Amino acid sequence: MLVEKDADYERYVQLRAVSKKLNEELTRRLQKKEIYRCGKDLGLLRKKTLVFSSEDDVGVLMDYCINNSSGKKSCIGLYIEQSSFEQASDEMMMLRALRESFFSICQVHRTEKGYLCYAEDILRQQSVALADVGFGSSAVPGVLIAARLMKMPASNYYMTTGAPVPIREKWAIDAVGTILRKFTHPIESGNLSNTQANSLSKQLIRLLLRQDNENTRLADPEEHEQALR
Repeated sequence: MLVEKDADYERYVQLRAVSKKLNEELTRRLQKKEIYRCGKDLGLLRKKTLVFSSEDDVGVLMDYCINNSSGKKSCIGLYIEQSSFEQASDEMMMLRALRESFFSICQVHRTEKGYLCYAEDILRQQSVALADVGFGSSAVPGVLIAARLMKMPASNYYMTTGAPVPIREKWAIDAVGTILRKFTHPIESGNLSNTQANSLSKQLIRLLLRQDNENTRLADPEEHEQALR
């Protein structure tokens, strides 16, 4: 699919480049003990060694580490305090957006222009428009995506924080539905707390990282819908 390179697309590309550099710096600031703690959370730590199935798993772990600090101040918050970025700079606006980011399970409705993906945030029961070339050009209506989302500054669009995980396999979709049903009341009432959302993210990411290690089949889009009923 060809990408329609309009003003929104150009702004997205600009902010994605800023986000990538910020993530690289935040990753460098992570302490080894934090990485291993988060690796244990996600089931990647085995006999004191981090074991990855693919390079994508590394990105998922780093994204989790950056957004799930165990200290009094988050890795992002400390970087904001210590940085010399101007308040109105893209870097500072993106850091603030990252600090306010949230974990979500999105169900794709439609794509547009080769870089926009319209979806339903199942955890917050709201529609979101994602600026993402990967999803905007290839996402199939009905499928589920686990991702941490942040609002693009001065925009109605959201972006992923850099490590989305597609929910591809039948057993994983069924398991996601089972986990979500444990949180039915806070989700349906709109009262899902940050603590509950963080608990969900740990359970779901840990589960989804096993997809490449299971002898299973890919699910049809209709099965995504059935699992959520």
